[in-house]
Amino acid sequence: MEEMLKKIEPLILNYNFTEKTEISEYISKNFYLTQSEVREIFQIFEDICSAKNEKIMELIKTFPLDFNLNKKKIGELFLEHMRKVRHPVIYEARKKAEDRAVKIKSKNIKLSYPENFEGSGIKIEITLDKSKDVKKIIERLNGAVKEIEELVEIVKNGG
Repeated sequence: MEEMLKKIEPLILNYNFTEKTEISEYISKNFYLTQSEVREIFQIFEDICSAKNEKIMELIKTFPLDFNLNKKKIGELFLEHMRKVRHPVIYEARKKAEDRAVKIKSKNIKLSYPENFEGSGIKIEITLDKSKDVKKIIERLNGAVKEIEELVEIVKNGG
């Protein structure tokens, strides 16, 4: 808990949250987050609360705690939950895109697309180490044509 408080306290000073002490104590008691994750969480709080005029502690408590998991896993799930609350459409589009991407990517096939789906397509990068890799890669891409087409549509349609 002390370690988390040390990460949280200097960062929370940059925000105009009225419940700073309560937020710091709750997060440090229930989650383990990296400093960059704490920063992202605070930015999400600021975005949501300014847009929807919600109290942060009410927002935090929409996340169901599962004490059967360790604090790091709970923190990861909490961050995912907050991302979904902040941008539900983008969150769902990202999930759909990741489901397709996993069927396309491999050690030799890298895939990228705009993070917020603000673009017109995807990028596929192929690395060839051995000549026998060519056939494997082509077969993998041929087997994933449907997923590639769907991924292009997800990106083109903005999610």
